[in-house]
Amino acid sequence: MIGPIQRPDYPALLAAIRTTRGKNKGQLRRSRGKLSGRAYYLWRWTRFHAGIDTTLPMVAEWELDPSDHYRDDLNAAAEYIATCASVIGMQGNWLRFLDRVPAGTSVGRHVWRRAFYGEGGAS
Repeated sequence: MIGPIQRPDYPALLAAIRTTRGKNKGQLRRSRGKLSGRAYYLWRWTRFHAGIDTTLPMVAEWELDPSDHYRDDLNAAAEYIATCASVIGMQGNWLRFLDRVPAGTSVGRHVWRRAFYGEGGAS
């Protein structure tokens, strides 16, 4: 624990951002629903990194406490989750295939890099 902010409970956060029923059970939620705080932040950044929604997730920042020292850890977790096909399912895979995004790379970051720097992007 750093100050009043506790470490993220990643198993609980992962459970919160996954569907609990239906044919897509266990995959990333398609809509926000009642997510808030760290769960919303993780869900929204995972969608960005997976290429499901490549608009910049600016509002996600508002969901975290300004003194939350785990922001970078949550973003790294979102980027990792975005590479897990079992969680993402087919939602983001089409963009990864069509856009020739290397495996293990953030699709959202790739899209914005290409928008700013052109086809190859900047390294």
